[in-house]
Amino acid sequence: MSDAPHVVSGGASGLGRATVELLLARGEHVMVIDRAPEPPDLAGRVAYVRHDLHDLEGLPVALGHTLGEDPSVRSVVASAGLGLSDHFASTPVAQWRDVIDTNITAAVALIQALVPALAREAAASGSADVITIGSVVDENFYPGSTVYGVTSAALRMLSRHLRQELRELGIRVANVAPGYVRSPWAEALTLTSEDYQRLGPDLITIDDVAAILDYVLHRPDGVVVHDIVAVSTKQGWG
Repeated sequence: MSDAPHVVSGGASGLGRATVELLLARGEHVMVIDRAPEPPDLAGRVAYVRHDLHDLEGLPVALGHTLGEDPSVRSVVASAGLGLSDHFASTPVAQWRDVIDTNITAAVALIQALVPALAREAAASGSADVITIGSVVDENFYPGSTVYGVTSAALRMLSRHLRQELRELGIRVANVAPGYVRSPWAEALTLTSEDYQRLGPDLITIDDVAAILDYVLHRPDGVVVHDIVAVSTKQGWG
């Protein structure tokens, strides 16, 4: 087993946190990068970098301080994201820009910063991984999700381009696009509440999606999973 860490953005809560727990249960090393304070129950279990990914200039310093010089990284799971569901015409552009900067720009910056570390790991152990987290709104209409859908589509295309560009380095790239997921954020949505309530207990969960990420990360060397769409059986579309 490689000693190189998985780097999980947004790993303090939600999908990122669930993924961190699965990786730790395997006995693997994890580095979390998140703008939130370190949760007390993660202390001593992960390398924790408190950093806002909107701070692009400070990102290399934040990573270098924890990873050291010429590090190797087993994977980058870009799970930090911002979902905003609201009417396109009446929502201030500044709020849409925050969605774009969080979901696209931050993911691009993090992945780019760690390509050399991923390449070192792939050369040493046979593979390294990048996973982007999108949504089925990348090609389906959800009320209020116009800009969020654009960012999801951008992440899907980013993963497809990176898969080609980085394959000679041994870096595998996948995109996971969930449908409705039972979560506090989804419960607060109003424009899609009818669908959410209809699916109720049949919704997929954060743990379901984390299990898919864990699956992608542990394929045999030389095997890459491309795009995965994961929805509730009763949702049925996505």
